[in-house]
Amino acid sequence: MFAVLHKKRREVWRVGNPWVIFDDEVVAGQLPAFTRAASFRAVYVQALAAKGFSRHELTGGVHDVEFQQMLDDTLGQLANNYGTFGFGALNGIDIPPPFVEVFSVDAGVKTITLATDGYPFPPRELQSSELELESALLDDPMMVSRFETVHGRGKGWTSFDDRAFIQIQSG
Repeated sequence: MFAVLHKKRREVWRVGNPWVIFDDEVVAGQLPAFTRAASFRAVYVQALAAKGFSRHELTGGVHDVEFQQMLDDTLGQLANNYGTFGFGALNGIDIPPPFVEVFSVDAGVKTITLATDGYPFPPRELQSSELELESALLDDPMMVSRFETVHGRGKGWTSFDDRAFIQIQSG
């Protein structure tokens, strides 16, 4: 999954679900397979909690790790495949044209922000986004309540997913 600015053509190209933000206009990448997988995981983790598993046992515990692996394997089969839940990904297979989104950058745009889904919310500024993410992870390290994600924070992890952030200011 990626987003890239083609400066000369004044376009942003996106594959998958990275955040694309033009000034204050958020263009969220919606992938139905990921949204439903995250909700399914949230139900599973909350059911384990109802069975008596502690938050400590669940955070990076074997039950959630195995479940996350099953979700990753399942989602991997949908990458670059047509169908209701198909999506574009950089995985060595040709990306079907419908999975490549192209956004024109209007002349008046001053700031372009591109960020991965390692931020479960539209990141506006790096430092404040990192603080908001840290707060979210303290409240819900499993990422099954306020933000439902395919992964929770594993043992020894600083976050629930890798992340990248770049903000381009026009001159």
